[in-house]
Amino acid sequence: ERLRQSYAEAKDVLQLTQQEFATCHATNHSLRDALASTQAGVRESRQENALLHASLGQAKSALEAALQSQEAYRKEYYNSREVLERSRGELACQEEELRTLRAEAKGGSALEEARGQV
Repeated sequence: ERLRQSYAEAKDVLQLTQQEFATCHATNHSLRDALASTQAGVRESRQENALLHASLGQAKSALEAALQSQEAYRKEYYNSREVLERSRGELACQEEELRTLRAEAKGGSALEEARGQV
């Protein structure tokens, strides 16, 4: 009788152990799937990170080129403004000189006419 009872208990323990093993096996399989999925996600993230890094490098280069272009434009603008202001000043001087010469020419013509009449 004891032997049967021991056998039955051993059989129950064996069944429990087999069930626990099956559960562990299923959990292990599930964890392996999760690990594979996580590793794939990490690979994708690394690829995306590399693409973003390259894109950032291009954006920085484009920004630097734009800033250099802006600085060159600014310098050229101020140089052009200086030349324009000098040219305006020279033009004003020439206009004044022309007015003076015209006034002198008118005065000289009147003097010559008066001499001619005398």
